[in-house]
Amino acid sequence: MPSQVTPCPRAPGPGRRHSLPLHGVAFHGVALLLALALARAIPAAAEESSPPAPAPRSVPAAPARLSADDLHSMLADLRAGLAVQDRLARAMPAEAVERVFAQLLASNPGHAGLRFLRARAQRNAAGAAEMRELAGQRLGLPASDRQQVAAAWFAVARREAELGALDGALQAAGYVLRLDPGYEAYALLGWLYLRRGDTDRAITAYEGALALEPRQVPTRIALTDLLLRRGRVPDALRVARDTLLLVPRSGVAQLYWGTALALSGSPDEARRAYQRALRLAGQDPGQVAAVAAELKRIDGQRLALDALRRAHAVHRTHQGVALQLGALLVEIGRAEEARQVVSSALEAHEDDARLWFLRGLAEDGLGDPRAAGVAYQRAIKADPERSDYRFALAAALRRLGDPKEALLVYRGAAQRFPRDGRARELYAHALVEDRQYTEAAEELEAVTTLVPEDPDPCYLLAVVRGLHLGQLREARTWMERYAALGGKEPAALDWLSQLRRDNR
Repeated sequence: MPSQVTPCPRAPGPGRRHSLPLHGVAFHGVALLLALALARAIPAAAEESSPPAPAPRSVPAAPARLSADDLHSMLADLRAGLAVQDRLARAMPAEAVERVFAQLLASNPGHAGLRFLRARAQRNAAGAAEMRELAGQRLGLPASDRQQVAAAWFAVARREAELGALDGALQAAGYVLRLDPGYEAYALLGWLYLRRGDTDRAITAYEGALALEPRQVPTRIALTDLLLRRGRVPDALRVARDTLLLVPRSGVAQLYWGTALALSGSPDEARRAYQRALRLAGQDPGQVAAVAAELKRIDGQRLALDALRRAHAVHRTHQGVALQLGALLVEIGRAEEARQVVSSALEAHEDDARLWFLRGLAEDGLGDPRAAGVAYQRAIKADPERSDYRFALAAALRRLGDPKEALLVYRGAAQRFPRDGRARELYAHALVEDRQYTEAAEELEAVTTLVPEDPDPCYLLAVVRGLHLGQLREARTWMERYAALGGKEPAALDWLSQLRRDNR
């Protein structure tokens, strides 16, 4: 079914699973197999929107410098300040925006609103902490000024979500809901719950948002997607139908309508809806990319490929088209064409981490792990918060015959993302191959805590404890847990039976 379009970008981890041998542990598959799983995680350009911001007061369009009207508006109302800051951020580098607000604060040192905006311009944990502190103090505003304080908590929630602090972001969103319970507050909650993986609460929040503003098409599409994923097809059909009544010429809306029809048992109607979606997309590169991102995940790989190729022939540097076409070409094994597509886009978007990652996937598909590694390094430099880029780099290094360097990359990923079970597990695999069994056992114990429902780390931990460290009693403990969690590897269950017979 279609992937989430708005209002929340997704950042899924790499695909898995593998089976673990009893005697020794090896990485399964080559870098390209990992790459193909990762290619499906590349978000569409249409997925990269953020939750709606609270409506600002009327503010003059902000050029790359501030006018007297801009400053007057910001001093009077935080919502206006947030709008001006966002407009400046679209026209200036982040460092320049931060300097602007540092200078404004130096000229108005006692102004809490400017302190808040300066902290927001920092875009880091320290700035987020200062934003939270100022919002908690209500920016020194009277209790009656609920909307400005709500706007402050809204900004806190978005920044903390961007930094990965979802618990704090949800708390801040709760304050927004109590202070100003409008459409934006409910949509923000839906976005945050979706990022947290709480589908049911996200549905409830989006339904609350649409009860207040039923004409919000992005939220309607997000809700349709979630209802389909939950198997609530009749509800999804209702929402998708009403969305089409609002925007009958939306290709994405037609696509979701088609998916709902397909799942309701109307394949012929669904096929016609898919074809309408592509016709409506026409040659508009943004619409083609958005429709293709959904279509290729349903059952229309060839349709998506044809539409993307036509759009790319006209718009060779369009970011969204290149991302979708490149990912699809890698997935179907056309690595040379994928490299050409991505290379054209990189000429115009040389700092786009996703394009560099796709370039690496294409190079891997062409059997050039050295070139792939260079591309993955560029992707990591552009976006150091993506663990899957690091996994792909390590896999390329292994293909180059450099397991020591790959181990360092895995170690760095595990240290940077200590709550990422996949990062810790891959690091443990690398440690086993390097015969660092004690360290590997420690990492695997951490993995069993991070993903307690997954039986496979228990199996690998038993292998390390029992066969490499000679700790057969500990091995049996972990094998019993493996079986209790539903592990079904025949060799593993045979070994467990042997351990039981030997009373280990």
